[in-house]
Amino acid sequence: ATPDEAEPVEVRVATQGHNLVFEVRDHGPGLAPGVEEQIFHPFMTTKTRGTGLGLSIARRIAEQHHGSLTGETHRGGGALFRLVLPLAPRPESP
Repeated sequence: ATPDEAEPVEVRVATQGHNLVFEVRDHGPGLAPGVEEQIFHPFMTTKTRGTGLGLSIARRIAEQHHGSLTGETHRGGGALFRLVLPLAPRPESP
């Protein structure tokens, strides 16, 4: 969704408690007001091309791994998507 002349997409990976957090931010127009949850519904799209399944599938995969996927408009502009997944428990040493 980022225009060609926009700043590069930013990716950040961090730990937060017992979770691994992936954030992807673009510098496009951001999400339209009120669509933050609707964009995760199957077949919902704001594009002229595509099926509208990508975000719903991605969220379902995140949830199957006991995580979450959210999207919002960043306060500095652009869209911000956050994938949170629990860190796998470490095997106990004998």
